[in-house]
Amino acid sequence: MQTGEPSFLLNDLIAMLSERGRELLVEVRDPFGFAASLPIVGARAPELAKENDLTLCKNSDDRLINDLLHSCSLFVATNRDVFSRLPPDFVQQRVFLLSPQPRLFLSMLLVPFYERPSIAWQEMAVHPSAQIATSVTLARGVVIGPDVTIRSGCVIGPNTVIDHAVIGADTQIGSNCSIGGDGFGFEVDEGTGSVIKFPHLGSVHIGERVEISANVTIDRGSLRDTILEDEVKVDNLVYIAHNCHIKRGALIMANATLLGSVTVGEYAWIAPSTSILNGMDVGRCGMTGVGSVVVNDVGNNNLVVGSPARKLRNRLPEDSPLIWDDDAIIKGLADS
Repeated sequence: MQTGEPSFLLNDLIAMLSERGRELLVEVRDPFGFAASLPIVGARAPELAKENDLTLCKNSDDRLINDLLHSCSLFVATNRDVFSRLPPDFVQQRVFLLSPQPRLFLSMLLVPFYERPSIAWQEMAVHPSAQIATSVTLARGVVIGPDVTIRSGCVIGPNTVIDHAVIGADTQIGSNCSIGGDGFGFEVDEGTGSVIKFPHLGSVHIGERVEISANVTIDRGSLRDTILEDEVKVDNLVYIAHNCHIKRGALIMANATLLGSVTVGEYAWIAPSTSILNGMDVGRCGMTGVGSVVVNDVGNNNLVVGSPARKLRNRLPEDSPLIWDDDAIIKGLADS
C-alpha cells in the first residue's frame, strides 16, 4: 500500500461486506476490541505485514504457520485448522477472522482498498501521483499510472504502460510493455460457484541497470511485491507473474513464462519458451533448456531440460566465481 491511501476500521470493512461475504465469516476472535479501535491500512503476506495490515494464512503448511508466528500483523484471516495449531499467547494478542475459505473471504474484505483501473486518467501521459526524474526519456505513447517512481537515466519505449512500480536508475524498458498491472488471481466460491477476483495490492520493484525488451508483461504483486533486482535482463515476449523475485544478474530469454511466486536466483539463465510453475525456485546459476517445463525446484548451478524438466548436468565448473564469489563479480562490474 502507498502512503496516503485509505484506512478502515475492521468493523467498518465487515459492515461493507456483501451478504455472501458475511456468510463466509464464521467467527471474529477479538479479545482486546481492536476491530473497533485500530485502523487497517492494507494487506500483506505474513512475513511482510506490519501491525495494521491484514494478513492471510490459508492452510496449515508448517512454513506458512511459521511465517505467521513471526508476523507483526494484528489482523489475521485463516481457518479453524490453522487457528487450532497456534499458541494461546499468540492468539490472545490478535484479531482472527475465521472462514472456511479464508483467501476468498479476504478477497471480499479487501474490495474497498482495491481501485480498478480508471480509463479517464489515461488521456494524460503521466498520472499526477507519479514521480519521474528529469533525466528520464519517455517515448511516444507511454502511459505512467498511479504510484510510479522512475529514477534517473531510465529510457521507456513507445506505448509502454507502467502502474504501481518503482524503477531504478539507468533501466531500459522496450516498447509495448505492461509493468505493474493486475495479476491473474481468482478464487472460486465453493458455495455459489462464483469466480471472485483476488485484489492485487502489491507493486513492482525494478532495480538499477535492468534491461527489459519489447512486449514484456510484469504483473504487480498480490500481498507481496514483484521484484527484479539490479542487472536483470529480460528478452522479448516474456511474462512474469505476481510475486516473482528475479535476483541479480539473471537472464530471462524470449517467450519464457514465470507463474506466480517464482524465484530465480543470481545469474540464472532461463532459456527461450521455458515455463516455470507457481512457487518454484531456480537456484543461483541454474539454467533451463529451451522449452523446458519446470515443475520442481532447480538447484544451484543445475542445468535442467525437458518436460517435466530434469537435471542433465552442472551448468558451470564448480570453481566458477559466478557460483560463490559475489565480491569478485561486483568488483569486476565496477572495473568494467
